[in-house]
This record gives sequence, C-alpha cells and structure tokens, in this order.
Amino acid sequence: MVYLLNDVSTEGTVNRITVPGNGGGYQVIAGPVSIIEQQIKAGTAQANTTTETSLFTLASLNPNATGSPYIGVSALTIPAIPANMLVPGVGFTGKFIGTIANTGTPTLRTRVVLKNSAGTVVYTLADTTATAMTTVGTVDFEVNFDLMTSSIGTAGAIVGRVSHRYSTTQVNAVAASVAVDTTQGYFLDVLCTWGAASASNTLNVLMSTIRME
Repeated sequence: MVYLLNDVSTEGTVNRITVPGNGGGYQVIAGPVSIIEQQIKAGTAQANTTTETSLFTLASLNPNATGSPYIGVSALTIPAIPANMLVPGVGFTGKFIGTIANTGTPTLRTRVVLKNSAGTVVYTLADTTATAMTTVGTVDFEVNFDLMTSSIGTAGAIVGRVSHRYSTTQVNAVAASVAVDTTQGYFLDVLCTWGAASASNTLNVLMSTIRME
C-alpha cells in the first residue's frame, strides 16, 4: 500500500503509479477517498452531563497531529471545510466506535453539524433526535454518518443521514436535504447529548475515521 501525504490532516490512497518508457518520469494518481481525520482514544469518557458534547473533544491520540507519520498526543481539532470547496457529488462519511453504558432509560441524541469559526452550530445536517435507550451495562457503541453535496452556492444543499448503535439496538435518522450556503467555510462536528446526568451514563470513543469522498 502506498500513500500520498497531502498535508497534516489528509492522506489519500494512491491507486496507480505509471512509469513511462524512455521519456522518463512518474505519474502518481491519488484515489478518490481521502482520510481527513482519525483519532485513537486515550482519555476520560463523556459522563455525568446533559451538555451536548463533541466526540472530537475527548482527549485523543491523533496520528496526524504533528504532520509526521508518528502518533503524537494532541487535542483533536474538528475537520475544516473551506469556503467553495464543496461541489455536487462531494461528501463525507464517518464512523466512531467505542463503548457506552447507562442507568435507567435516559435519552441519547446524536447529530452531525456544521459550525462557524466561533464554534456556533450553523446547520444541523443529520439528527437522531433524543431517543430513549434501554438499560445496558458497558456495551459496544457506534456512530455512522454520510453526507453528500447536491447543489452549491448561497442556496446550496447537503443530504445527510446519521445513526447510532449500542449493543443490538440501532437508531436511524431519516436522510434529509438541508439548505447550506456552500460559499462559506465551516467546521464539521459530531455531537452527542445525554438526556439525564449520571456518573453511570458514560460514552467513550475508542477510535474514529472521517473520509472525504
């Protein structure tokens, strides 16, 4: 496997390398999928709070933190989307894997959002809404989302979906189109909210990957 490192936060799989004949030179063509953010968990779980919390703010080991191929300890920054970068057909897919536990039957909400530079949510692209959980001990937890740009400009649009799963229970948000001004820059974030604060209501991200497609 060969990788083309673009900058400190992206890497694309190289799917073809051509060595011409006597003319010399190399042609390297990157694949269509690029990893824009990865994290490996090493910190404290989200617990005992009803404050909506970014899954990126949990202390992490970020493979791309220092721009080197070596893992460095860092607070993970959420992916930036520059103004006018989105075009029809360009999208994002992401997966967060970890553990979750609760007491009683609290609600849990997961949503994918775009924030401005001040950290304020400007658009909600996909939202499970607050959904009551069943009582579980520590079990597997997973969040998956997909986003796709369908039109651009000040009246552009992104189609989004998100789901979260714990143990054998899965909660899906119906895919929807959201009006988005693609001429502006944003930060992509994934948020979770407990409906009740308890030291037993814990959410822990162990690893995640977000790709641009």
